[in-house]
Amino acid sequence: MRIPGFIKNKIGHEVAKEAEKKIGKWSYRTTAWGVAVILLAIGQAATALLDGDPETVLDLKLLGAEFAFGMGLIQARDQKAHKEPE
Repeated sequence: MRIPGFIKNKIGHEVAKEAEKKIGKWSYRTTAWGVAVILLAIGQAATALLDGDPETVLDLKLLGAEFAFGMGLIQARDQKAHKEPE
């Protein structure tokens, strides 16, 4: 992914090169799964909070675990997309 020139001028070319390297290492497969997991966790939390049943409780441990798992997937590298080890 290329960073536009006007942004490079604001943040500096060296910082922009480093950002391009890191952005290029992301995998759309694992990032999409990570976003899906986080959206699912938000949906489950919203359902638990808004269903109108006072007996339904929000499981904060599960919500935290799902969020952490989703963030881990977003930060992960897919070996199919990246052949060189880091």
